[in-house]
Amino acid sequence: MLRVTGRNSDRGGFCDGINRRRFLEVGSLGVFGLTLSDLLRAESRGSQHKSDKSVILIWQHGGPSQLDTFDMKPLAPSNIRGPYSSIASSLPGLRVGELLPYQAKIMDKVSVIRSFSHGNGDHWAAAHWMLTAFVGANGSDRRPRNPSMG
Repeated sequence: MLRVTGRNSDRGGFCDGINRRRFLEVGSLGVFGLTLSDLLRAESRGSQHKSDKSVILIWQHGGPSQLDTFDMKPLAPSNIRGPYSSIASSLPGLRVGELLPYQAKIMDKVSVIRSFSHGNGDHWAAAHWMLTAFVGANGSDRRPRNPSMG
């Protein structure tokens, strides 16, 4: 809902209570061909998108390499890329390992995160960190410091 009046404590508010950010948002609608009534109508309908309720994390501890599954590197040198070819998936532009034909059919329904990284070269410690959000265990002392699955 558009808030025209507000509390006196609003930082950056005009004398009538509307803050600068909201004033600029409403004022810039005309650039996109929208009017105040369009904005209010859209806000009253609310979001039509359902919010996600769960996440399934596929943690392949000791499993196949990402270079053979969901992050193929077909143009990499032969000593870096895996021995398998890639196949097209149901998501245009995303190729997966040839050993995953069933997963390839449902890739339009999942997300593959390739942009995440960390600076820890110790696989055991890095896995503990990623599964618990706590730094602690390491390759020489594998006792988990926080509840963890491994």
